[in-house]
Order: sequence, then structure tokens, then C-alpha cells
Amino acid sequence: MTVFNNDIPFQACAPIGAYYPPPTIDKSSEPFKKLTSQFTKTFDDLIKNGGSDKYGPITPNTTSFSVVIFGGAKSLRDDPVFFEYHYTSPEDRASNANLTSDTKFPVGDVSMIFTVYAWLVKMGEHWETPITRYLPELSKVKGPLTVNWEDITIGALAGQMSGLSRESGACVVGKACDWKTFQNAFATKAPYFLPDTTPVVSYAAFQLLVFAMQRSDGGNWPSILDKTILQPLSMSDSGVLSHGVKDIFAMKSLNTSAIGEPGALSFVSSAKDLARAGHSILASDLLSPAVTRRWLHPNIDTSNLRNGVGRPWEVYRAGNAISPILDALTKSGTIGKYASYFGLIADFNAGFAILAHDNSVEDRKLDLNVHADIVSEVLGYLQVIAAEELEVRYAGSYLGKAAEAAFNTTDNGRGLEVQKLVIDGVNIKNRV
Repeated sequence: MTVFNNDIPFQACAPIGAYYPPPTIDKSSEPFKKLTSQFTKTFDDLIKNGGSDKYGPITPNTTSFSVVIFGGAKSLRDDPVFFEYHYTSPEDRASNANLTSDTKFPVGDVSMIFTVYAWLVKMGEHWETPITRYLPELSKVKGPLTVNWEDITIGALAGQMSGLSRESGACVVGKACDWKTFQNAFATKAPYFLPDTTPVVSYAAFQLLVFAMQRSDGGNWPSILDKTILQPLSMSDSGVLSHGVKDIFAMKSLNTSAIGEPGALSFVSSAKDLARAGHSILASDLLSPAVTRRWLHPNIDTSNLRNGVGRPWEVYRAGNAISPILDALTKSGTIGKYASYFGLIADFNAGFAILAHDNSVEDRKLDLNVHADIVSEVLGYLQVIAAEELEVRYAGSYLGKAAEAAFNTTDNGRGLEVQKLVIDGVNIKNRV
């Protein structure tokens, strides 16, 4: 019997991540003009033909969508978007204004990112702290099949590792969730797994984070979001469903009385605001750089070696079996007839957001894989730009009084190669 699959040979482990510095994002430069032109045509052709052999089919008659790709450099703070594309389907155009970067969408599960972001800004990390410190009445819940609440940490709740069941059944997406009602419905529910066993989605876990934040200062969820994230980042198109948020695209198609936890499903935003939020994370505008680095990593693997889980990231690993390995920290979301996709690639200092609506699909069945595949190609283009910049900036031969060096790029994704390094007559390359 073969216990282990050894099809990946052992190699010494190089540093994880990209082997190039992030590219300089200059929208007026020729590489970025070319990028904009090339991928605008890609989306134009996709809509014209209803898909493509390369990417697959789409439904342009019924699906409206917005795509933005943004950078995280501090120089881009006022305008981080370097590529955008907006399309309004004929069906939606009949009763809605055309999509722009300011159009508001409910983002479904992408709400989880903003719950965790608000937690980090307001409460700090505290990943190993049990939820019972903030909601002590949970420690009194006992029973043969109930959760041992003192074992449920903040990190487990934020990182899909709590083992808790998916929903409480006590909340609706368009109203504030009452703690007592939630507690009575959920506190005695049997878990799916013991905590910190395996990743499993729990919407209720994020509502517990909301209750803990509300308990800390007596505020409600919309006001906490507003103070921690929306006001500091001037995210004027964002908020929580049915709490003063108006002019949502195709709002008549959304059932705000549907069962669901607001802390996991009820955030509303625009493409422009999502880009602002993504830029702020990459630039550490609201968090320290150290906290940001710890946040933008996977925390556990899944049964698929290409995928990991973060807080609350869905992590996709691009690259070969041996490094360089690039992590895309993403979150996909659905609610009603809407779908969303948000992602950050820290190695490129860039990210993306996709928002879509299609009234013809079943609830929570709108698929954005084709759009995401094109976005991944745009982001892959950044690696090409980064390699070219690296070569111009560093490649070449250098000669000093007591030193000699030669650097060049390679074709196998390994970054800058030290071809020669001699210091005080000692060949350093031969010694390491």
C-alpha cells in the first residue's frame, strides 16, 4: 500500500512569493495603456460573441457586470483603479441606469472581509482569545452535543475554522440581528466539527464577531462599520442593507427578508469603494504593516493543495509545484441574483473586484468564473511588467574598487540571477 504520493521531488525551499518587486503602476505608461486596450477588447469580444472557446460562455443578454483592478501603492491612494470595465445587459438596461464604478451592489459573502477588517481596526487581532471573553453568557451553555464555547477563538471564527453550523436561522439579511434571539436559536446547536479541525463555512461565526464588537461599545453594526472603515476611507457608496443605503442596482430583485446573518452577507458597496478598501489594506492605511502582513496569508490548507483558507480569505496558489508560489487572497460572494468577487495579490501590490447581477438565474447561482479568468490574466500581465522593470533597474555588470558583480534575469520565473559576485578577491557565489 502506498501511503504517500511522492510525485513532487524534494527540493530546498526558496522564499515564498514573487521573485520580482511589485511593478510600478503608471496608467499613462505604454505597458499600462497596452494592458487597458488589450483587455478592454477581450471583454468587448466576450460580450459580442456570448463567450469564447478560451474562457467559456457568458450570458450578455441578462448579466450585467463591473470589473475594476487596482493598485496598492501610496501614490495611487486618490485613484487606485488602473483598469475598469462596466457592462449593463439589455434586460437590466430597461429598468436601471447603466453601470458605473459608483453603482451599488449587495456583495453577499464578501461582507465577511469587512467584518474581519472592522474587527482588526476596532478590536485588534486577539486571534487566540475565546469568544466567551466578549460574550460570557455562552460559557454557561452546556449539553452533550453543544459547542464547548470556551474553545471557540476569534481566529477560528474569522478563519472558517470554528466548526460551527452554517446558519442560526434567527437573522434576516435586511435587518439588525437580535442577540437574544440568535443565542436562543444557535448556542445549543451541535457543531459540524470540533474547532480547529477543518475549514467549514459558517455564516453565524461572522455574526458572533459582530455581536462581540457591538458589546464592546454598545454601538450597532452599521455605525461600527461607518466609524472603523467607511468614514476613514471615504467609502460613500457603502453600508449595510436596509440601513439607509439607497439606489442599489436592480434592488427589486433582492429579497431583504431572506434568512441570513448580516455580518456575513449584508454589506453593500460599489466597484470604486471596493477598490478604495483594497488599496487601504495593501497600503496599511488603517492597520499597521505588521498586522497587514499577518492578515494577508493563508492560515490552513484545504484538501486541495492549490487552495488554502485565511481570515476569511479563499486562497488560490498560482505557480509551479516548486516555487515561486503566489497566493491570491480572494473572497467570492452571492446573494439573491447578485454575485461578487474580491481579491488581493500582495506580491503584485494589486487587487480586483467584480460585481454582477442577473435576474434570470436561480438565487445564489450566478457564476463569475469566466470574468475571474480574464482578471487573472490581467494580473499575470503585471508579472511581465515587473520582470521588465527588474531587468532595466538591476541587470548588468558592476565594478568597484574591491568588488565585481553581474546580475541578469532568467526565463524560468526565478527573478534576478547572481551570475558573478566577487568581493576582496573572494568568489562569494562559489561559497554559497
